[in-house]
Amino acid sequence: MRIFSSINLLWLISAITLTTISHLVFKGIPKLEDGLPYILFHIIYLFLILILKTCFKFRNSPLNIWVYIFGVLAIMTSKPIYENDHYRYLWEGRILLHGKNPYVLPPNSEKLKDIKFDTREKIGFSHLTTIYPPIALLLFASGGVLSSSHHVGVLFLMFLNALLVYYLFRYLEDILKSKWLLILMFPYFQKEFIQSVHIDLLAFIFVFIFLINKYSEFNKNAFFILSSIFTKIIGVFFVWPLFLMYFSKYKRNWSFWIIIIGLLGSFPGFYLYLKSIGGISGYTAFSGNWVWNPGFYSILWRGLDLSEELARKVSLITLLFYIGIIGFISLYQFKKEKFNLSKKSFYLITYLFFSGLVFFSPVYNSWYAIWFLIPALLLDLKSGVLYAFFSITCYVSFWNKDALPFAELIGHFFFIPSLIEIYFINKRSNVIK
Repeated sequence: MRIFSSINLLWLISAITLTTISHLVFKGIPKLEDGLPYILFHIIYLFLILILKTCFKFRNSPLNIWVYIFGVLAIMTSKPIYENDHYRYLWEGRILLHGKNPYVLPPNSEKLKDIKFDTREKIGFSHLTTIYPPIALLLFASGGVLSSSHHVGVLFLMFLNALLVYYLFRYLEDILKSKWLLILMFPYFQKEFIQSVHIDLLAFIFVFIFLINKYSEFNKNAFFILSSIFTKIIGVFFVWPLFLMYFSKYKRNWSFWIIIIGLLGSFPGFYLYLKSIGGISGYTAFSGNWVWNPGFYSILWRGLDLSEELARKVSLITLLFYIGIIGFISLYQFKKEKFNLSKKSFYLITYLFFSGLVFFSPVYNSWYAIWFLIPALLLDLKSGVLYAFFSITCYVSFWNKDALPFAELIGHFFFIPSLIEIYFINKRSNVIK
């Protein structure tokens, strides 16, 4: 195996560059604190990949494990940049270890003043309770077991996420048609999940096991989906494809229906529990007020000059209509495939749902892209991967707020081309079989 193959060198270049940017940012250099260096690095890296792809062929050799480890160790010497989520992660895990309820007590609660945590003042929106489900909180708590220092906790979560990224890469390397697309996303995985330790990675890994059909048993796949839901609520979407995939086999089995109904009821049941204990301030604020890097919402609000409230309502109605179309498409494919949903149809439905979700939602953080990035990779959907790649535009807000309208346009530009590409790929090569 060649240590100095292109895939290994690009992993190291990305890791070392990201680490360098982080160290410079935390030296307090103003020009480096605004997100622009990170965005410029992504653009340069994109052109580098395109040049290498055009002029040379990427070898099929996998990413060397020692090179991977070296890159991870380099990243672990850095700190998360343009982020404050990790402070809340570790704080909420910390108070859980002390037997306190983060669904009831926000970080600024006087009842928590005796709990030691060295960066409590850096927690964003400290008046709001947690929005994270129980499995996420347990993961956060694992980062606070060793020390009250957030740095120790972040290192531990970096290590766990690095293991998950490696697991994901090992599978994808063997099956992807265009391996360069995975290499293109190296900076994304390094920044959003290894360095910034976002929880979406674990939530997606649970459904990834279902997505690739690693286990054929209904009960096992239902368990993984439930685990995803209780890591990040958005995983509830996968109840629908789970239902379609096993309906013809288990439709006369009463336990099948109980499990499906239980999975569908997990989110509203959890919400009602939180409401009964007064623990929904975080959810209410996030769903009702938060706006970040929007797509369709930005067109309505900035372009058509609708009020924020009206733009949010129109976005929601349009999203529901879009989801209805996806439901119709999935039922059509389900019937076309003689009540046995194929893997590729599953990938397509997953991509359509999550890419549309971030396009129509008022909130699109870069780490959300993993939910449609992996299906795009599995479908060899190049415009879909580029849609995920340009999620970096969410960091323009740290640089120049006047550039936000243009950044939001670029960030969501590839959504429509990805739908067109799906249509032509399907028409030309019958991707959906």
